[in-house]
Amino acid sequence: MENTFSVDQTPSQTSRFNLKGLEEEASRVSIVIMAPSVTLHDAVSQDILHSKEALEEGGFDVYVYAEHHYADQLPYQPIDRARVGQILREPQALVIYHHALAWELGEKLLDQFQPQTILRYHNISPPKFFRGYDDTSYYATKAGEMQTTRLIEKSYVRSYLVNSPFSGQNLEELGAPHDAIQVLPPFHNIDEWPDCPDDPSTKEWLEASKPAFLFVGRLLPHKGIHHLIKALSAYLDAYGDPASLQIVGKVCLFDPTYYKSLEKLISKLRLRDFITFHQEVSREQLVTFYRYSQAFVLCSEHEGFC
Repeated sequence: MENTFSVDQTPSQTSRFNLKGLEEEASRVSIVIMAPSVTLHDAVSQDILHSKEALEEGGFDVYVYAEHHYADQLPYQPIDRARVGQILREPQALVIYHHALAWELGEKLLDQFQPQTILRYHNISPPKFFRGYDDTSYYATKAGEMQTTRLIEKSYVRSYLVNSPFSGQNLEELGAPHDAIQVLPPFHNIDEWPDCPDDPSTKEWLEASKPAFLFVGRLLPHKGIHHLIKALSAYLDAYGDPASLQIVGKVCLFDPTYYKSLEKLISKLRLRDFITFHQEVSREQLVTFYRYSQAFVLCSEHEGFC
């Protein structure tokens, strides 16, 4: 199947959302960005934050509703369930629904009020990667795949914003109309990084660990971290030079079996002195990791953003 979706490469402005016909009515349109959860640092939450800012610059009233959130960490205050119900009753309400995993409450709210909806699709990690590691995530991703199919069949879902042609093809194979799919690369804050200061201790750590290879991402099976560990072992065997692998990311599984398997692999390959996990880092630390590592390495077997 040919990946010939429209790809929007314009700056982070309201026009990127393809809200044709609504710009002149911005004062009457209320936009609700919906997601199961919002935090501060993960990719979906960054997409939500900066898309909210872009839409507000376009004159829209924009609200964020999430069943789970950490309001004290966020630069905005998510609305509660009572308020989202009030807004969704308005005839001019528009929902941008972020779909990356199953969310029962979100679908119930859409079915109850049936607002015009744009599905922001971040792809669902294939369940097969979680089999044998985490039954909760396995069944959650299975439920997410089934929910994707149901959402495509909803009459109130009028268009789709995907992160990549890969995700667009996935939706089209599930029945979404080709012409209703638009590729919109995810919003991010990388343009702010040049002004971010170094973290001195992280910089010192990296300079003492050269060459330092960097991975950033959640510690999940499909991220292929086990491949990176084996690759580092092969590098050390081939070149003999000291090197380190810096793994920045949280253990996100309900069952830590995958993380434990990584620890066992590190011990088996005698790499304890060459690999470090960093589960909580500040923005300054993260930027410093990127600045002073010799290479970013990725062996992911599935990425909805690619």
